[in-house]
Amino acid sequence: MAKPRGRRLHRHEVDEEQFDVNVLQQQNYGSEINDEGQQVTPSSNGKDPNTFFGVLDTEELEYFKRQEATLSINTFETEEDKRNFIQNTIKEANKKELKLATSQICSKLMERLILECEETDFIKQIFKNTQGFFYNLSCQKYSSHVVETLLIKSAELVEKELLAQYDGPDSMEELMIGMIHEFEDHIDHLLTHQYGSHVLRVLLLIFASKFIPNTTETNSQLRSKKSKIARKMIQIKDTETFNKSYKTPSSFKVELKKILTNFYESLPLEDDQSKATEVLRELALNKVASPVMQLIIQIEGIYDKDRKFYGLIFNPSKELDSRDPKEESYVNFCINDSVGCHFLENCLINIKPVYRNRLFKLYLESKVEEFYKRAMFESDHQNGIFILKALIENCNLNDARKIFTLLVPLIEVPQIYQNEFSMDLVAKLLEFSGKNDNFMREKIMKKLLGDYNKNSDNNDKFMEDVLKLQGSTLGNRKDDWPTSEERRRALFMETLIKYDPKFLNILIDNLLYVEEHKLIDMCLHGCFSYVVEAALDVTKVEIIKRRQLLNIFSKYAVELSCNAFGSHIMDKLWFFSSKVMINKERIAQAMLEEEEKVKNSNYGKMVWKNWSLELYKRKMMDWKKKCKDLDTELFPDSKPLQQKPQKGGFNKAQGPKTTYNSFAPRREKRKYEQDKPEYDQNYKRSR
Repeated sequence: MAKPRGRRLHRHEVDEEQFDVNVLQQQNYGSEINDEGQQVTPSSNGKDPNTFFGVLDTEELEYFKRQEATLSINTFETEEDKRNFIQNTIKEANKKELKLATSQICSKLMERLILECEETDFIKQIFKNTQGFFYNLSCQKYSSHVVETLLIKSAELVEKELLAQYDGPDSMEELMIGMIHEFEDHIDHLLTHQYGSHVLRVLLLIFASKFIPNTTETNSQLRSKKSKIARKMIQIKDTETFNKSYKTPSSFKVELKKILTNFYESLPLEDDQSKATEVLRELALNKVASPVMQLIIQIEGIYDKDRKFYGLIFNPSKELDSRDPKEESYVNFCINDSVGCHFLENCLINIKPVYRNRLFKLYLESKVEEFYKRAMFESDHQNGIFILKALIENCNLNDARKIFTLLVPLIEVPQIYQNEFSMDLVAKLLEFSGKNDNFMREKIMKKLLGDYNKNSDNNDKFMEDVLKLQGSTLGNRKDDWPTSEERRRALFMETLIKYDPKFLNILIDNLLYVEEHKLIDMCLHGCFSYVVEAALDVTKVEIIKRRQLLNIFSKYAVELSCNAFGSHIMDKLWFFSSKVMINKERIAQAMLEEEEKVKNSNYGKMVWKNWSLELYKRKMMDWKKKCKDLDTELFPDSKPLQQKPQKGGFNKAQGPKTTYNSFAPRREKRKYEQDKPEYDQNYKRSR
């Protein structure tokens, strides 16, 4: 009997299974592929759709890679060429959108095409070809970004059709409503999904007609911190489609109410609703679901005045004697939890004033001082700062003043400058004081100034304590990537300068004290240059100190002009050098001597134009007249220098003005009068 053949057959089966895995990995569908060739989903509940849309063949993949590279470089001669390129690419991608959207490289091409396309028909074509699979695409790593971009672009088209009163077939409104029906039964899953939750956020913002922020904006409601960094790395720039809110038809509000009501009714509402409360509170503390829950709390008032979701998470009572031990423990847990803190902060900003007042009176008022002290002395407990900022900004005036009165005595210098988050809180206090008739201005100034006002011209202690220049990225010109702490400190210094001129005077003294190279490095820094620019206030800085600063800047005028950040300093010096004509001419002459270098720089060209150096080069007197007109505009009340009294007094009659050059010395005039030749009276000059 022949030996059974099975070893080769088994090997072929293994090869086929391995081929399927490679195909999936080439297509990048899902975050991981297990040994059985199945997708390992990012969600733990196992409800992810596992739909495979196929892969592109080698020629198609190479073609779309070239198209993506061409579109990202953006070297088109005219806008018409770019428009034709986009339209031809969309035509080639017809019926292949699902394959492209689930590919790592081609998904970026799809996003670029959607953002750059101006033809409504092509956007509708992409929308129709992906219809029925929006939920599947939303749960995939790469296609979820494509869905977000398509939804935002579709919202723009909905507004255009609404304003144009479009009533034709296949309107964008009908397509969007059909799309949201695909998500109706999956809201609970999308809430906790790593990728689908982002799509759900965009969906809620659009149907609620809320502001759609930039995808890379700080504290954006669309992206997590990790997602924003990845968005910057792939270099897909947002167009004018973002950073605005869109008008939507009334049917969108109906669908929004329907989808959230279905989610509310799916909660375990039996008996005393305690189980539903536990479910929502857990979602609010989930790092993936919490941003969506914040958004639901924010928009539910559009269709529901009773705010049922808020009523389940917190006690909906308006009475101040309705203290709940479980609710109090939940609020305390939120304060100490990084995710829960943001959720509580968002609630304090967006809920009704009655609910906010109740939470403050019952659970937060007694903890104001504790929040601040823990933030100052415990680096791991900064959450209370965010709660205090939300209360100061959104509470009624009496409660905000009460918080202000409790916090000001606790401010200690320089400890306050060692914590970047506490500086944000102080900035909020200064803003509140400025808006409310300089409330407690003297006390807060006394606290913040400390001993800095004494001998500030002999040290740079104030500037160093606030900005922390030692150990910063100052001077790192090759890889200047300012940190978030440096941005916060620079913004806080600008807030101090605007609040009171005393801080400005101390900063100017510190700038004059430091070495020249350190001052110039600040001017070339991505964050600290804003501080120097804010300090160059021509109306508040003494003219002597202005001369001293201008003497330094005149040495580095060309270097500053050719730098992205230093050029803004040079533009500010045009005004800062008013009434100091000799320094203004010195800076202009320095740039004129290296005209070629300045004009070869894009930033230098702008400085050259703003300083009117062509006029300086060709018509010096007209340039000086322009400078004098600027001096008059900036100092309208300044009086001209008084003339010295003559021997006979001011009222002595003046003689006729001489026609001789008035700039010539008096000795030359006398010599000219003595050596004047005598002409023959009978001599006639020929014409």
